[in-house]
Amino acid sequence: QHFGFSDNSVRARCSYPLTLTITKVGQGLLAGNTLIIKAPPTTPCATSKFVELAQSVFPPGVLQCLCGGNDL
Repeated sequence: QHFGFSDNSVRARCSYPLTLTITKVGQGLLAGNTLIIKAPPTTPCATSKFVELAQSVFPPGVLQCLCGGNDL
C-alpha cells in the first residue's frame, strides 16, 4: 500500500497553459500526491477540459480544478 506525501496545488501559467500544467501534474502524481490545479483566468477552458479528461482516468479526488480570477 502506498500513501502520498500531501495535497499540492498547481498554478498554471498563461503562456503555455496545457504544457506547463501537464508537466506539473505528472510530477505531482508520480510523487503520489493529490492535486488542485488553479486555472489561469485567461485560458480556463483548456485547463478545465484537461482536468475533466484526466478525472476519468484517476480515482475520485486525485485531481481537481479551481477556476476564477487572480484574486483567489
